[in-house]
Amino acid sequence: MIDKSWGSDIIDLGNKIMQEVLDEKREILPKEELVFRALALPFDKVKVLIIGQDPYPNAKDACGLAFSSPSGVPGSLKTIFDQIGINSNNGDLSSWAEQGVLLLNRALTLTVTDNEKDQSKYLNINLKRWKPFLNRVINKLLKEKDVLVVMLWGNPSNKVIPVENDEEYRQRGICILRSSHPSNLGKNKSLNGGKIKAFVDANHFIECNNFLREHSCKEINWKI
Repeated sequence: MIDKSWGSDIIDLGNKIMQEVLDEKREILPKEELVFRALALPFDKVKVLIIGQDPYPNAKDACGLAFSSPSGVPGSLKTIFDQIGINSNNGDLSSWAEQGVLLLNRALTLTVTDNEKDQSKYLNINLKRWKPFLNRVINKLLKEKDVLVVMLWGNPSNKVIPVENDEEYRQRGICILRSSHPSNLGKNKSLNGGKIKAFVDANHFIECNNFLREHSCKEINWKI
């Protein structure tokens, strides 16, 4: 369930979209009760926003938190752990969420299908379906937060917030950190003609805590 602190407009929109998903009567991931798990984090507790794409394509890993994987450490998450200095087989990121990290996918649901062509089709459908919800959540954070760090990884996520506004946001206490995606294909590649660093060179977790400390906020213990 979405915490009531996010406001009725976000809750109502989320419920409306979720009903559309259920009306299709197709199997989805994660389980219905986990779809809004990320938004169970109260608005006033959010210090960091990390945007993923969509849930993992299996029930044991799709948990409602972007990048979090209760059953192991997939490729992108291993790259993330390598940057932090974590050597673990436990990919559960719930401890990050408990500290104020909003792990939000661009699509909150994944439609289960055995056909590869249909997988691509339904991914695009779900990304489009959830886009208004994602935008509303992000806009609320950008407008109402006094201190916030946003991590945008990969081309699609970097387009969610226009890069030309980064300096204006920083002056207001909002730090936008950009890099390529931590996937094996993207982690070593810079974007936008080199203006956006490769993930492995970005040091986002250090930058995040430096920014939080400068603004008198408690740092995130990424290694829990």
